[in-house]
Amino acid sequence: MVVIIKKEGGKAIFNTVNVGGKERMSAEKLDLVLSKIGPLIEEKWTKERMLKGGGRKIDIKLAYQIGKILARVVDNERIVSPNERKWVWKAMREMYLKNSIIIKRGETRDDLEYLYKVSKYPYKLVKNISWDGWRRLLDSPSIRQDERFEEWFQEKTKGAETIKRGFIRKFTKELYSLIKNKDTTVLSDEEIFDIYESAWSASMLDE
Repeated sequence: MVVIIKKEGGKAIFNTVNVGGKERMSAEKLDLVLSKIGPLIEEKWTKERMLKGGGRKIDIKLAYQIGKILARVVDNERIVSPNERKWVWKAMREMYLKNSIIIKRGETRDDLEYLYKVSKYPYKLVKNISWDGWRRLLDSPSIRQDERFEEWFQEKTKGAETIKRGFIRKFTKELYSLIKNKDTTVLSDEEIFDIYESAWSASMLDE
C-alpha cells in the first residue's frame, strides 16, 4: 500500500516510487477519505474549542473524539498499513488541515499521532489525565511505539478515580530515566513490565 502525500499541479505525489495500479487505487481511496475527515476535524476542533472559550488548553473529551475519527481510518488495514500511519499524518498536514491548528512539535512529536494513540485507551482513563500529561507520556518513542505500554498502563490504572498531574510528571521522569535510548523491542515482556513497575513504584514514594 502507498499514500498520496501531496499534489502538485493536480498530480498525485506518493510516499514511494514505482506505484502499481492496485496500489494507486488504494491510495486514491484513502485520499478521498482524508479529504472528508480533514475539514471535519478542523471544523470540530475550531467550533468546540470556541464554545469552551478558546485559549490554549485542549479539552480532553474533544481530543478523544478526534482520535477516534483518526483511528477509524488508520486502523483500516485495507487502505492503510500500520507502518504507513506517519505518511497519513503528513498527507493530512500537507493537504487537508489548512490552518495547522493541531500542532506538530518535531519530526517525531506530532499531535495527530498522539490523538490517535490516546483514543486507544478507555475514556474513563483518558479523562483522568490532562492533555499535557498524555503528551508527556507519549513524547518518548519507546513508550509510544511499544504497544505493551498500553496494555500495562491500562491494567495498572484500572479503577483509579483520579490520577494527579504531579504523579504523571514524576512517573514520566522516572520512566524516561530507565528507558532512555533503549530499544525496548528487544526486551522480553517480563523485562519491560519490570521497568514500568519500577518507575511507578519510585513515583509512588514521593506521593
